[in-house]
Amino acid sequence: MKGLSINTKFRIFFIGVALIITIVMLLSSFRLGESDNYPTKYTLYVALYDNSNIKQLKQDIWKYHYENGVKTSEEKLLSVLGKKEGGTATDFVRCDVGENVIYHNQYLITGIGNVIDLKNKKVLSEEKAKFIKASGDSLIFYTNDLFKGKFYSVFKLNTGKYEQVTDLMYHGLTGQDVNVDYELQNRRIWLYPPKKEKQLLIADAGFGEELLGAKGTVVIPVYWIDNWNFVFPYYPITKNKATLIEVNVKTGEQIKLGDINDMPKGPEPSYFMRDPDGNLLYVCPKGKEIVDIKAKTIKTLEYYHCGNKFDIQVIPGAAGRILKYKGLEIGKQHCEIKSVQDCKSAVALEKKMKMGDEVYAQGIGVWNVHTKKWSTLMVDNVASVIGWTEE
Repeated sequence: MKGLSINTKFRIFFIGVALIITIVMLLSSFRLGESDNYPTKYTLYVALYDNSNIKQLKQDIWKYHYENGVKTSEEKLLSVLGKKEGGTATDFVRCDVGENVIYHNQYLITGIGNVIDLKNKKVLSEEKAKFIKASGDSLIFYTNDLFKGKFYSVFKLNTGKYEQVTDLMYHGLTGQDVNVDYELQNRRIWLYPPKKEKQLLIADAGFGEELLGAKGTVVIPVYWIDNWNFVFPYYPITKNKATLIEVNVKTGEQIKLGDINDMPKGPEPSYFMRDPDGNLLYVCPKGKEIVDIKAKTIKTLEYYHCGNKFDIQVIPGAAGRILKYKGLEIGKQHCEIKSVQDCKSAVALEKKMKMGDEVYAQGIGVWNVHTKKWSTLMVDNVASVIGWTEE
C-alpha cells in the first residue's frame, strides 16, 4: 500500500468491503437453498369444508400448482362426504382426521384409512383401517373392530381390491395384543397372549387425561417401543400431570420415565409419535416432550423438525411460532404444528390471526426456496393441509 494515493487506497478499501458483502450474501443464499438444486414444480393439496352440506361434512379436495415459487394454477379435484347418508355419526371419507399420506405422488391415504386417487380424481376405497405401510402396488392395513374382528389386509392399487392376509404368523405391527379397560374409574390394561386366557397386566393405569368440553371416554395411548416394551401416560385422579411409564410385558416391570407437571387441558387427546429424526415424542397440551428410552428421561422439545430442513417452534411466542429453513428464521406464524406440511422446495400451513383470546382463520401461508418469500392462499373453511407432490 506504500506509495499509493489516498484515493487509490479508498477505492481498494471499498472494493474489499463490497467483496466481503457479496461473499456473505452468497453464503446466506446457499444456506437458504439454491433454486436449481430443488424441484421447480410442486403441487399443494388441501381439503376445504363445503358449506353446501355441513351435516355430512362435505369436503372439497383442491390442488395448487407452483413453478419456481409462483402459483400457476388451481383446480378442485373431487368432493367427498365425511359422514354417511342420513347424517349418522359414522365416519365415511375423512381428510380432516389424523395424518394424511401421499404415496407415489398420486395416492392419498387418509388418517382413517380411505384411499383416494388424486391423479384420476376418484375414491378407491371408503374402508376404515389403520394404515401400516406401503410396498409397490400394495397398501397394508390393520383392522381392529368390535364386529369385524382383528386382521391384516392388503389393498391392491392395480386392482382396487382388498385381500385379507391369511398367514396367521404375519404380524405387521410392533408389540403384543393389549387393550385398555375403561370399565373402572382407574383404568386397567390387559394382555391377550395367543391361544391363552387374557392376563391383567396393569391393575392401575390411571384415570386418563381431561379434555376441554370432552364427552365420553378419552382414550389412553399405548405406544410399542419393540415387541416386548411399551409406554403409556399415567394421569392421577387430579389429572394435573402425566407420568410416562415404560412396561415390559414379559416381566411386568414398570419403569417411570418422568413427569409432565402442571398439565393444562387441551381440546384433543394426547398421543405418541416418531418425528422424522426417529425421536419418540409425547404430544400433549404442554407441548412436545422427547421421550428418551435409553436414558429413561423426558424433556421438552424446543423446535420440531418437519423432515425437509424446515423446523417450527413448539411453544409459540406473542408473534406466533418461529419457522426456520436450514437453521435460519424465515418468519413467524400463528398456526398449529399439525397443519404444517413441507416438501424439498416449500412449506405450507394454515394461518391464524390472534386478537386477545379470539383466533381467526387467515387462509394458508406458503414459503418456498425459489422466491424465499411468503404468499397466502385466501381460502376459507380449511379442513386440512394434506401435503405436497413434486415433479
